[in-house]
Amino acid sequence: MTSQSTRRWTFFGLFIALIAGPLMLALQRALTGPVATVPATLLRELLVFALAGLLVWIVVRGERLPLPSVGLRHTKIGKTLLLGLGICIALVIASLAVLGALRVLGFPLPNFRGFKPPPLVLTLVVLRAGIVEEFFYRGYAIERLEWLTKSKWVAALIPLACFTLAHFTGGVPSMAVAFVLGAVLTFFYMWKRNLAANMLGHFLIDFIPNVLLPSFG
Repeated sequence: MTSQSTRRWTFFGLFIALIAGPLMLALQRALTGPVATVPATLLRELLVFALAGLLVWIVVRGERLPLPSVGLRHTKIGKTLLLGLGICIALVIASLAVLGALRVLGFPLPNFRGFKPPPLVLTLVVLRAGIVEEFFYRGYAIERLEWLTKSKWVAALIPLACFTLAHFTGGVPSMAVAFVLGAVLTFFYMWKRNLAANMLGHFLIDFIPNVLLPSFG
């Protein structure tokens, strides 16, 4: 990764990973209003998956690099599953801590009472969040910013800031939760460089409270 052409592809990839998603979703809300139907939800998810596909194309065809360059390395499935479960447990603990702190400080808790699609569609939503957000904000952004800046701190903090700001529609409480959970996910990625485990942990922390537990009433 030394040519000027590769750098241009990398800057384009960073735009896709850190800016294009929230920008596209904001444009969708401006044109169609809040997502409040199953078709609108599916359209949103399709658009985000399309961005992820474009970023994969940038890595493979533009930068001419293998997928392990964004953290998708060959690791034993058992180790990845255990690490993913460990990440999920850490996220649960961090969630309880930040929600408790918000309550003590007098902030309202994050409000998730908007449109809730059927369980199958909601599963697709949380699956996309786990896969795409980790690919964008951890795997691609951290690896490429570390290469460009030679600084692990810059590589960790810029994507974390963008991840936090992407949740601005939920106000301070939502951004606080995003910052804390994003920091946990960033820590584990910087430590283990196992993007699949990050994806699993992220998926589980969304799936369990939003899909699994409500299915039991």
